[in-house]
Amino acid sequence: MLKQNQLYIYIFIAILILILILILSQKKSPKKIITDIIEVSGVRFIDKKNEEDAKEYDIIVNNNNVYEKILKGGELGLAESYMDKDWDSKNIEKTLSTLIKYQDMLIIKLKNNSFNYFTSIISLKLNDMFNLKNSLSKSKDNISHHYDIGNDLYDKMLGKTMQYTCAYYNEPNISLDEAQTRKMNLIAKKLNLKEGLEVLDIGCGFGAMAHFLAKNFKVRVTGVTLSENQKKYAEDKYSHPNVKILLKDYRDVTKKFDRVYSIGMFEHVGRANYKEYYDKCHDLLKDNGIMMIHTIATVLRKYFNSNTFIYKYIFPEAELPHLSNFTESYSDKWNLEDFQNFGLSYAKTLRAWRKKIGNWEGLDNYDERFRRMWDYYLLGCAGAFQIKQMHLYQLVYTKRSKKYIKDLYYIRDCKK
Repeated sequence: MLKQNQLYIYIFIAILILILILILSQKKSPKKIITDIIEVSGVRFIDKKNEEDAKEYDIIVNNNNVYEKILKGGELGLAESYMDKDWDSKNIEKTLSTLIKYQDMLIIKLKNNSFNYFTSIISLKLNDMFNLKNSLSKSKDNISHHYDIGNDLYDKMLGKTMQYTCAYYNEPNISLDEAQTRKMNLIAKKLNLKEGLEVLDIGCGFGAMAHFLAKNFKVRVTGVTLSENQKKYAEDKYSHPNVKILLKDYRDVTKKFDRVYSIGMFEHVGRANYKEYYDKCHDLLKDNGIMMIHTIATVLRKYFNSNTFIYKYIFPEAELPHLSNFTESYSDKWNLEDFQNFGLSYAKTLRAWRKKIGNWEGLDNYDERFRRMWDYYLLGCAGAFQIKQMHLYQLVYTKRSKKYIKDLYYIRDCKK
């Protein structure tokens, strides 16, 4: 018992020493600390008056508040200071992708030099530990936060197909609408659709995909969404006798289907609920059926927390899965039949969305802070996909059942 108490004393002393070091480090100015940390990546801080000397990825400082905000908030502080017009860049995507390359090293240096950042991280970690994520009661609020902001922005940004997920740029020099149509046809092929099949679209977006499949492949599609805005849009614009859109959580669906798929929905499930998702899809899918997931994934074995820009402003409680999440826990029920990654297509998709927004003409109800937030989101994510920090996965599964024993050769059919 004495040795154990001594260990606690040593740990306590070590923590006090660390706190003392962090406090003493604050004698340096925020500008000095942050400049020394960030410029290791090659990104420099350039005063506004010297803007002509800035490289395309440098941070052009409009307000010295930027240093204090980064010191206290890290990645979130960098984003919020951009939203507040404290800094600009000649190429925001290039700036963020450069910082993302070095983010692990930058975060370590920030932790070692900022007492405020250290204490904020501890607080957020405790909050994450005791926060029940993506429960049935909270999921609807999380979805509405992003998808119910207004159709006018999505109408302008997404193009004719209204697909708010990665397009498939499998050839150069094709338009966003062409790439999105190719994505929908690719998914239809992987699902091996036949006339009359019952199909479930989990998180059906604006309904365009469900309508596309019903119209072109003569299947009956049930879409489920938690967004009232998306349900209304789908019913108004994509009405079809073989499409039914329900305002319902997928966990409340009880019918059996020949095909089950989700496109851009798995990112909202959360790691605590992955097994529940797979088990529910297993219950919903007929024994000879096919299930497909189209999702963003991270190359890092770590998850978003509430100290990130994406978590706070864009997708509350979203967590990007890692490749291991698709294989390590579900092999007793599923066969992974096909896997494809085309993340660079998402970088192109995000840039195309930003280009369609243009100068925000006709979108006067979105103030400048929102517009800067949206630019940071679209182009920052484009940068992350371009350097392959994030991927786009499509995975095709069948149930481990004696009723489905064929290999899915058609997915990789090489015939002309």
